[in-house]
Amino acid sequence: MRREYKVTFEPSGRSVFVLPGTILLEAAARCGEIIETPCGGAGKCGKCVVRVTTGGCKTCEEEHKALGPARIKQGYRLACRCRE
Repeated sequence: MRREYKVTFEPSGRSVFVLPGTILLEAAARCGEIIETPCGGAGKCGKCVVRVTTGGCKTCEEEHKALGPARIKQGYRLACRCRE
């Protein structure tokens, strides 16, 4: 059985079902949400910040550098790095 996750973007309420390992940036694009990525998704500019309110994404080194511990604790992640 293939497992999928439902990702909902607020405030639009648009949702998409994705497979495990899908990057949030890709999920956003699939449901018509536009997230700016000046660094091309390299995780360096910090412009694609999203807040994960339900579920979770493991953090990576790029996120720690771009966001810092306080913002990560509040659920902020980089859409180009965050995977389900």
